[in-house]
Amino acid sequence: LAERQRRSREKAMAMMRAAQSNFAGMNAAELGEKEDEAVEDSSNTQSPETSSSPHRPVRATSFGSTYSTTSSIQTSGSEAGGLPSTVMMESEPEVAAVPPRLLKERPRCIICSEFEVMDTASVQKEHAEDGEGMRKRSKKRAENALGFVGYIQPSTVLKGGGGPPPDLGSPLSPVREFVGNHVALCGHAVHSECCESYLATVSQREDRVIGKRDEFKCPLCQRLSNCLVPFIDVGSDWVQPPTNSLYCLPTSDSETEQEKMVVDPPASAPPPDLGQFLSSTPWWVSRTSSNVIWDGQSGFLQQSSGLSPESTPESSPHKSGRRRVRRPLTKKDLYAAWNAMMRTPRFVRKRLRSRASQTDGGSGYGRDDHPHNSEPEESSGETVVWRRFMDQVSDLSYRADSKRLGDEHLHDLFGEFRHYVVEKYAYNMANRFAGGEPTEWPFCVFNEPLSDQRRQEMSREKILSKLLLAIQAFTYSCCCEAFEAKRAYRKSMESGRSKSDSALDSVLSKFGIAGVTCGGELVVMPNPVLEKDNGLQPFEGRIGKLRYLGLALLAASGAVAADVVQLALSFPTEKATAEGKNTDREKKPDRAPIAYPILLGNVLTHVIAAMCATCGRGRALSDSLDLAWSPPFSSMGSFVSSDDLTTGMSVDSVVEDCEGFIKLGILARMLQVLLGGLRAPSAGFPYPSSVLMLLQEYIRKCSESDNNAESSWKTSCARLLMAALSGQEDTDATRAMEVFLPTSDHVDDACESALSAACSFLIDAGTILQILLPSVVLRYNATLEIPGPQSTTTSSVDLFDKLRSNFMIEPLSDMVSSPLTLEIVSNWYRTAEQQGKMALEQGDSFPSTKSTLRGRLYRTQGFREFDWPSAGFVAKSENGQKNKGPLRVGTEEQPEDGPSAMQIERLAPTSGSLVTSDVISRRTPLVAYSSRKIIPLLGGYSTGSARASTRPRVAGMPVAYTDLYAELGTLMPECEQTAVCLVCGEVLNAGGKGECTRHSYKCGAGAGIFFLLQECSALILHRSKAAYIHSPYVDSHGETPQHRGRPLNLDLDRYEHLREVWFGHGVRQHVLAERGSSRQVILPDFY
Repeated sequence: LAERQRRSREKAMAMMRAAQSNFAGMNAAELGEKEDEAVEDSSNTQSPETSSSPHRPVRATSFGSTYSTTSSIQTSGSEAGGLPSTVMMESEPEVAAVPPRLLKERPRCIICSEFEVMDTASVQKEHAEDGEGMRKRSKKRAENALGFVGYIQPSTVLKGGGGPPPDLGSPLSPVREFVGNHVALCGHAVHSECCESYLATVSQREDRVIGKRDEFKCPLCQRLSNCLVPFIDVGSDWVQPPTNSLYCLPTSDSETEQEKMVVDPPASAPPPDLGQFLSSTPWWVSRTSSNVIWDGQSGFLQQSSGLSPESTPESSPHKSGRRRVRRPLTKKDLYAAWNAMMRTPRFVRKRLRSRASQTDGGSGYGRDDHPHNSEPEESSGETVVWRRFMDQVSDLSYRADSKRLGDEHLHDLFGEFRHYVVEKYAYNMANRFAGGEPTEWPFCVFNEPLSDQRRQEMSREKILSKLLLAIQAFTYSCCCEAFEAKRAYRKSMESGRSKSDSALDSVLSKFGIAGVTCGGELVVMPNPVLEKDNGLQPFEGRIGKLRYLGLALLAASGAVAADVVQLALSFPTEKATAEGKNTDREKKPDRAPIAYPILLGNVLTHVIAAMCATCGRGRALSDSLDLAWSPPFSSMGSFVSSDDLTTGMSVDSVVEDCEGFIKLGILARMLQVLLGGLRAPSAGFPYPSSVLMLLQEYIRKCSESDNNAESSWKTSCARLLMAALSGQEDTDATRAMEVFLPTSDHVDDACESALSAACSFLIDAGTILQILLPSVVLRYNATLEIPGPQSTTTSSVDLFDKLRSNFMIEPLSDMVSSPLTLEIVSNWYRTAEQQGKMALEQGDSFPSTKSTLRGRLYRTQGFREFDWPSAGFVAKSENGQKNKGPLRVGTEEQPEDGPSAMQIERLAPTSGSLVTSDVISRRTPLVAYSSRKIIPLLGGYSTGSARASTRPRVAGMPVAYTDLYAELGTLMPECEQTAVCLVCGEVLNAGGKGECTRHSYKCGAGAGIFFLLQECSALILHRSKAAYIHSPYVDSHGETPQHRGRPLNLDLDRYEHLREVWFGHGVRQHVLAERGSSRQVILPDFY
């Protein structure tokens, strides 16, 4: 004991001495830096023309707060037509290009306990030391990246609430068919090398408990983990208020100081409408850049006069007097950009001067004309960690979909963002039919050997697909956490009316939110405080910790911003018209799209991808990270500017970019639902003229209506449809007779569904916007008011108007009236129609093998009337028409007394928490004579949403245990152990045959919660591991006796706990906890 105490004292003294020396070095370095700057300022003032060092770039604005996109930044003479990266201020002295960091200290590794102060003192000290030692330490630091411990798991919580997948061609296939990826972070940081050493130490010990070598427990909190998310340093301008906000950012917790800083700002101009945004945005690259062409697959190409990308071979020498077309970006170029984007800016700060002198100095090359350097440097530690994370997301989701759907179903449709998997399967099947041998991707696509350059380009396409899939996982995770936060918030508000506010405060701190507004629909994030908790305040709570993942996505997307925006939003391009020619299609092999057309994919994911791109680009400009990229990369892959930008709107902020993308997403989601509601084929209407006549008559009837709000909405929806169908020609009349012909009633139903979908989209997109840009809360501070518990929204029209006013969005009629908006909408429909026709293309000119190949490459799920995120759907009525569409959070409807528990056709499923204030007190269990005889299931099962099954299924859990026992005993008398899935209600035989395990893969992507009837116990299961948990049925004393003789009833508190485990994605964690503390051993795959 004395020896351990002595060692502890020595270790503490050593740490104190290290901190003292570090503090002294910081002061000395800062003093020396100030003296150097003073000397440089004096030399620049004396002879600015003969100064050997160029001016340091000065950012026009900051990231995420003030105007900071490329449209607001001017370029020098050598950068004309290239990447507008800096602004040269001739009248100002040299100013540091890197803004102050948000975090005062670098997160400390929980294993080695090393931390670093977030400044440049240590880097300056290293430059003064021996070069060999500095290089060794820099290389070790670059390889040993710091990351946050997280856990990725497939999920079906917001994929219709769980349950088996639907049949092929079902309207609910976009919601329930594929699993989602949920990512949860505990907030603890660890070095990549420390994590590998820790795994090597504990892997043998934890294999028996966890069962997977790629899973481990967090060394500090012992939460289940399987991945690392790289730490991305961000500047303090990430949380600073916008210039047009009505709030000033406080830097202290003192109320008096905050009151002093809140002043009346000058009146600011209103945000631009959608037409103004489209006329000035540089993200519509093909419109603003005449020398740029979209390659039709993954990126933009810079074309010169008289040459096209196809006319210039890759190996042709550079001829004098002619500019060759620059090569497309490769995987190595992308890794080189990620090395700069994910590296802490202080590590590259000293290199900015030399890099700027190389690109802007007397070398004879500008940023665009710089010759290609040697091979880019190896991937840094952060890039390696991020690549592993993307691979894990891709692999876990594919394996989960394979077990959920089966190989035969999955091969019919692989889903979005898996184009390389689609091409590999389609071309190998075609080669096998022709007598060839299967090969790996991308060699199976081409019938000729590929050069190293071409292989690198194809690898970059694969990385882009995985990046978009990671963005989809981030979107799904944010929606899941927001859904659970709203459910817990409403529950605390209901229970806290007569109690203290401790329950509400607990919910707010748990999720890191400020409240919920708009009738319990929209989550409001707290105002960011710069100095609170040393900059960690924006990362508090479960939702706040997702910002670590968001920053990593910003860094990865910012390097390919223009490509990601084009893939996500499908702006009109010149290449789109050229692809319509049969000659071009016959020369090149058919390629599956990296991302579906926006009308055929998940609109929310597409919009979030575009938001990540513009925010990531803003961070690169704010931190001057673009100066550390390789010269050929900057102007080609990240952003392409135009010399023809109009001066009608010269300033465009990152926030306004995101707002413009959200407006486009609203129109896309509305048009998607309208086309799906009218049962438009994936190849488009064969009779657009008839539909246009119907819409014109519908608009005339709406103008005669007395309800101005609803008639205005329906008129805007009809005009949006007319804009999409304008310019389309009728096809064969015989084919038109075989297609469903919509009527005015169908248009009415489609407009109502579009209103509900627009509200849901705006809620989800607005929540994620607050997560990606914490400063945007300050922009909407005056409109995002958190009401009391009695505040509700009367109708969907009122809800949409409230959401629209909160996010400063103009009326829908104004958005539809813009000519540029109509051009984009028409292009969306035309692009989706072309892909649908290619998937169904048949005829004498194409052999059967060719048509089958194209059918597999271009197959989609059609126009999505329903889409995730959704926790459940209302059952359809007997005439086949839906009653209310997707259920939103807060619109729970519980089954009344009367129907039997086995009659599922007439019972509507629910989502959210149980409203029990009008049923019975929570202090005691429900009794048999309660007015509520059936309690809804945990998931969102509904009639017609799953495949037909021969097993019986319950629609809810009866209050009395004897009722459930009597019903299931008569239906399955031969079962010795009967299990009821609490997610979808399917009744299974749990007699040691593994039916529950197999069902969990189809119902919950490997997670399941069951009730064992004969044992009167609950069973939680994840993959092959299972554990017992408390029974939801208790007696009058709140217990479940082993020898039952007293009546048992459903306890809502215990049942609500199971609901929290399901919606909180805590099944796997609870399985490990229960197996670790229980003496009962359940064999793998027993249930």
